[in-house]
Amino acid sequence: MVDGVRRWLRVPSIALMLIGLAGCEQPPKESDSKLFAEMEDDDAEKRYDALKEFEEQVEQGASKKAIEKSMGPLRKALSDTDSRVRYRAAKILSKLDKDAAPAVKELSAALKDEEAKTRYYAAKALAKIGDDAKPAAAELIVALEDADSDVRYFAAKALGNIKAAEAADAPAKAAE
Repeated sequence: MVDGVRRWLRVPSIALMLIGLAGCEQPPKESDSKLFAEMEDDDAEKRYDALKEFEEQVEQGASKKAIEKSMGPLRKALSDTDSRVRYRAAKILSKLDKDAAPAVKELSAALKDEEAKTRYYAAKALAKIGDDAKPAAAELIVALEDADSDVRYFAAKALGNIKAAEAADAPAKAAE
């Protein structure tokens, strides 16, 4: 009888724990400051490794605070001399959806990168940002002519998302 009661009591405890964890983001780590400093290190290998480590944090649900603090180093990394660093920064930003909006200017410049994979992730990030990517519209139009079909696809998708957001706002503007 006691074992049956113990099992019954465990089920709600586990369920409550899982409910509590659902949607929770990873708390900021004390090592984030060091990681962000390494993103701007003089050594390209350290910059790349730091970006790769932060990408893993993003995939595991990095905190909003960590994402906000990463914007400066990520924006800077998009114009790095090392193509791997630029690529990794663009890839991370493509995973941040609308949280990447502060990097629109740098992402639009990255659409002209010599590396197709950097242009691809820049276009993908801008597509996920949506209407806030409007300042990049001119560069996105140019990217519609890119040699890489994936870049063209995401450039078109980004422009469509900008237009879709404008269309959604139209009834409110008409009512004014």
